[in-house]
Amino acid sequence: MFSLIGKSCSAATLTVATLVFSPCAPGAPAQPRLAVEPAVPASQQLFFQGAVRLLDGPFKTNQDIDLAYLMRFEPDRLLSQFRVEAGLEPRAKAYGGWETPAPKGKTWSLAGHSLGHYLSAISLMYRLTDDERLRERAVYMVADLKECQDKRGDGSLVAFPYVKELEAAIQSGDTATIKKYWAPFYTIHKELAGLRDVWVLCGDETAREVMVDLADWCGSLVKDLTVERREEFLDREHGGMPEVLADVYGLTGEKRFLEYARMYSHHRVLDPLARGEDTLTGMHANTQVPKFTGFERIYELAGDAEYGAAARNFWKTVVEERTWANGGNSIHEHFPKPEDMGEQIPHDGGPETCNTYNMLRLTVALHRLNPDPAYLDYYEGALFNHILGSQAPLMGAGGFVYYTPLRPGFARSYGTDFRSFWCCTGTGMENHARYSELIYTHDEKSLWVNLFMASELEWPKRALSLRQETRFPKEQSTTLVITAAPADALTIHFRHPSWLEADHLAVSINGNAPENVPAVDGFAGLTRIWKPGDRVEVALPMTLRVVRGKHTADWVSFFNGPILLAGELGDEGLEQSDFIGRYTPLNAMIPMSKAPLVISENDADIAGRILPVPGRPGVFRTKGLVRPEDLILAPFYDLHFQRYAIYWQTSDEAGWKKRREMLAAAEKQQRELDARTVDHVRIGEQQPEIDHDMRTERSFTNVGREDRRWRSGRDGGWFSYRMKVPAGGEKAAVRLEFWGQDNGPVFDLLVDGKVIASPQAKAKGSEGYYGVEFPIPDALLKSGDTVTVRIQAMDGKATGSIYGLRVISGK
Repeated sequence: MFSLIGKSCSAATLTVATLVFSPCAPGAPAQPRLAVEPAVPASQQLFFQGAVRLLDGPFKTNQDIDLAYLMRFEPDRLLSQFRVEAGLEPRAKAYGGWETPAPKGKTWSLAGHSLGHYLSAISLMYRLTDDERLRERAVYMVADLKECQDKRGDGSLVAFPYVKELEAAIQSGDTATIKKYWAPFYTIHKELAGLRDVWVLCGDETAREVMVDLADWCGSLVKDLTVERREEFLDREHGGMPEVLADVYGLTGEKRFLEYARMYSHHRVLDPLARGEDTLTGMHANTQVPKFTGFERIYELAGDAEYGAAARNFWKTVVEERTWANGGNSIHEHFPKPEDMGEQIPHDGGPETCNTYNMLRLTVALHRLNPDPAYLDYYEGALFNHILGSQAPLMGAGGFVYYTPLRPGFARSYGTDFRSFWCCTGTGMENHARYSELIYTHDEKSLWVNLFMASELEWPKRALSLRQETRFPKEQSTTLVITAAPADALTIHFRHPSWLEADHLAVSINGNAPENVPAVDGFAGLTRIWKPGDRVEVALPMTLRVVRGKHTADWVSFFNGPILLAGELGDEGLEQSDFIGRYTPLNAMIPMSKAPLVISENDADIAGRILPVPGRPGVFRTKGLVRPEDLILAPFYDLHFQRYAIYWQTSDEAGWKKRREMLAAAEKQQRELDARTVDHVRIGEQQPEIDHDMRTERSFTNVGREDRRWRSGRDGGWFSYRMKVPAGGEKAAVRLEFWGQDNGPVFDLLVDGKVIASPQAKAKGSEGYYGVEFPIPDALLKSGDTVTVRIQAMDGKATGSIYGLRVISGK
């Protein structure tokens, strides 16, 4: 975001505090400047948003789809609940989904988070398109937020109703009250980031004023807390608060904001990673990733060495130990134990798009300071194989992917336009306006071509303009066309990706015979006096690769160069609507016993039986390799509204038959249970517990065997969920799941306040999970379509570990 070069500005000087848009003629660069000198200067700089524009290709198509969606929004609906909470009359009804206003007495609300993402997205798009309508929207919304903030009078700015109680709880150290709330500072971070982007990208001074006042309010909550109390408060998800507060410091030069950024730094995760210790297993993944982007920003601006070490070690740990084939991470939102990742692939969840959005932002920040080919290899893979495919190919639909399932024979689904507003809806708005940020980087004398993407660049400071012409990855080359050039020599470095087998790049200039240019530190450099019309063609031959992950060696994935290939499994029995509005399309799942299986004894044999499909660049077909039948393999980013396989198990013929028999028996049991299930909560997982209106006192969660999460009440504590029951008074039972080697104390199981059983976990002498059913009295089933199921520990005791809770219909 800083020390960047922009594309255009008006002829007049526009000064926003210390952020200066220099005087320039129309079309000349605007140059925002930091108010402080970074302690750790960047080795390479990004180009300011808008200096790089996409040309026709899959990324430009996605950008256009996203832009059409952004233009369908009604700003007054995003502003509605901010006005309500400020005591002002709303001008329109609030949106639904996760933007639904918190009902009276409820404390689980993310109302307002989408507004922050929207401000960032339209500011980014404004710089890419020069569409003044986007800037006008941003300025209008910020002016309305200023009115709300002024009415509140203390600098706060929220769309949820419990801020005063929360403020008092933070300042008094009332941890129990703080934990009643979902993630208020996750939402506030989005607001601050959106205001920052409107200021920096749109030059709106009001955004600066609102941002500074809100940042001061955030600082006022924690500045007088002890370290211990701050750590307790920071156990709740708080997104990128360290990053955005450090940004406020960098942009204003006011040092108190740097101190606030440090105060919002969670040392329970920072300190171990700074020492190189991996303590991430079981943690909610997207809660952690943005923290480390903040730590990196504090390191860059202030030089805090442990913060920089933590950010680098976190990235290395996640990418090398915890990343899936598509570049994403986590399962059901949590980091599994690395050595257990293979066991997680058949789950119905998968990596969140949000996680990859944040990992890409961290990657950009780290690469700027210390350029490394490993950063670019990861960035390219995650961009093509996760982010590019995370938006439905429907113009203006707002169909963003939450989970990307890894399970073979499953599918991804997409949010609705204005009825979901998931976390991944918010990051989705931004993702497709950020494609251009790392295609090129520069220093004073050189340009780096990092990504092979159809685009054009204007670099007025060096009098350089160029166009990158490519259909990569559907063609295996890219061409750089110089359209304006400086009079002196300039070095252009072309990335040599790790998937390219040669130790050089084959480069031809102006149609001459290709030359082999050696790759040094991941790049091949060409230094010369360039002239308009010069054409540099770089060959990028891609090889079919069979890849086994470090911790998923029992599974294989297929890549063509950097591109993840997916087996096309079709959409039998499904309509397009089945893929819309759900975290995952559960009705699309096929049993693992029917999932495709690779029959081969070695990876070289596998690669030899995957053949190109004539006339379809980048598409392949298996030959005598897959059971029950051979399949088409296509780029995963291009495969929508159907089932797929991106992970494949391997076997010989005998093993295939035995495996199918065992899986069929286990899945028959599971299908019978699923058929009887009326409602099911995934114990210990944030979103399912929120969806079931979890209430709790003195309970905690952790990870048990096979990476399944459990929850327990302690010292007389309890936890409860609102669960559906069968219609029409049909018999039903509560089914609790335990681990077969656990012994636990007796506890009470209540339904709508009535004790229906006093269960106890009892060791079975063997590993494995088991379930016990407890009938719900008929009288409790007649009062409505839901009941509250509560797990209550006895005084001074715990409940033991509860791994699953279902309401099932009676037999």
